[in-house]
Amino acid sequence: MEKLDLEYCSQVTDSTLIQLATYCPRLNTLVLSHCDQITDEGISRLVEGLCGPQQLQRLAMDNCPLLTDSSLTMLGSVCQNLCQVDLYDCQLITRQGIENLKQQNPRLKIQAFFAPGTPPESTLGHRRRYCRCCTIL
Repeated sequence: MEKLDLEYCSQVTDSTLIQLATYCPRLNTLVLSHCDQITDEGISRLVEGLCGPQQLQRLAMDNCPLLTDSSLTMLGSVCQNLCQVDLYDCQLITRQGIENLKQQNPRLKIQAFFAPGTPPESTLGHRRRYCRCCTIL
């Protein structure tokens, strides 16, 4: 198996990732988006098993709320063939973590989105400028 999409599979855990690393060594594309039980430990074990030559090239981890910059550090140091990482709405991943990953692998395409911060109270009268589609209640 080379491609696996587990998006929205709520039962995926770190144990699942360990099994994938063990029994699916040819995976080159893995989608883990919205798998909200996976942690840095699971990603660490996954990349240890899947990041050799000709292996993991694309990894989607959108909206995985328990992942931190530690996962990115592991990806950057181990997965040299990685071409694309998706990190939309990963609440514990920082801009600095993404910058560090990009420095480790400059050719890596990183797709990330950070929700804009809440405008300060001092701009109360001008909030429509920040979010034209919202109505302030």
